[in-house]
Amino acid sequence: MRPPRSVFRHGLALGTALAILVLSQPAFAEAPQFPQDTQVCVRAAAQSDADPATLKDCALRSTRACQAREPFVSCAEREMEFWRGLLDQTLASFLGAAAQDHDRPHLADALSRSQKAWEIYVEAHCHAVERAMLGGSGAAPEELSCQLNHIVARIIALQGLD
Repeated sequence: MRPPRSVFRHGLALGTALAILVLSQPAFAEAPQFPQDTQVCVRAAAQSDADPATLKDCALRSTRACQAREPFVSCAEREMEFWRGLLDQTLASFLGAAAQDHDRPHLADALSRSQKAWEIYVEAHCHAVERAMLGGSGAAPEELSCQLNHIVARIIALQGLD
């Protein structure tokens, strides 16, 4: 099964500082238990004073456990939905707060523009990663891993704006 072409169907979001808020929302409370390992890791990263880069350790955590039972792509697609949901909700919260920040009136617009540019870059970059596999069986897994890792890296990078 080929991964979805666009990782950006839902938009992206800002970091682990809001992860506790997001993960406590009803949508995540009722979510299937699949990405449990990832959720636990994200919660721990959000609750600690650790370097935000430790969030990278959470990427693909549930997928690695799942792939003993199912194909990597199937597992990674489900984990990707978790990250997308987290990103969607946290970006909405951050943009809402930025729109109310009278000390930085152009922040929300600047963030929206940078997000669009970042999405174009990641789409092109991960497509190149997939094409570099020459259509082999590793193409879809490599593209999915690329997308997921970029999402996590974006969360970490955006934390610096808060």
